[in-house]
Formats: sequence, C-alpha cells, structure tokens
Amino acid sequence: MSDSRSTDSDGESPEDISTEESTDTTTTRDTTTDVSDFELPFSLDMGASGNVGIREGVGYGVGLLVYVIGLILVLAILSGLGAAFVAGGAAVDNIVITLLVGLFGFVLSLISLVVFVAGIAGLQYKIIADAVSRGNAASS
Repeated sequence: MSDSRSTDSDGESPEDISTEESTDTTTTRDTTTDVSDFELPFSLDMGASGNVGIREGVGYGVGLLVYVIGLILVLAILSGLGAAFVAGGAAVDNIVITLLVGLFGFVLSLISLVVFVAGIAGLQYKIIADAVSRGNAASS
C-alpha cells in the first residue's frame, strides 16, 4: 500500500521538516531601543520647542472656528434669501416682476459666492500674517 503523504524534493514530508530543531544560533539581534534620542516629527511637535504652546494653539483654533462658523452663517442667510427670491418670483403672474425678483435672488446668491471666496482668502491671509508677525517677533 502506498503512503498518501506528500514529500518535498529531499524526500522528507512536511511533518518531518516542522519537527526538526534549528541548531543555528550564530546570529542574535538586539531588540532594545534607545528612546533618549527619540524626537517627534515637526508636525506632531505640540510646543515642545517653545514656539507655540498647546493652550495658545487651541485658543487660536477656536478663534478661527468662530470665524468659519460666522462665515457659514452669513453664506447660509444670503444663499437662502437668494433662493427664496428665485422661488418666490416664479409664483408671480407678471413676467417682468418674476424676472426682476428672480434676478435679485440670483444676485444675492452670487454675492454669497463672492463672500465665500473672499472669506476663505481672508482666512488664509490671517493665518499667514499671524505666522509672519510671530516669526518677526521671535527673530528680534
């Protein structure tokens, strides 16, 4: 009767290979890590270098968040009024009034888009200007 176990090229079965003990002890690896030289990447440095503290960073972020929320509220009001005028203008039977009210709504919506772009550009300008002023103050 033939043996149904598979063998590799050396004639050994996988069970025989797995039970062999390894006698190779010539190489050892040092797995200890010296953490005294460990530094966080610059993006994760939360004020350890003394430039910006955590409280100052959070306070600045809250101020920017208030600005962004205010910008979104203004945009929502302007866009909502524009949409209301466009929708309300369609309910009037007079074509001239419908066009004028719809045009006014479109202009309000366009103004909200311009305010959004200007607000985002202003936010970027503020962040850059604050960084430059902090850098100038630190260098003198």
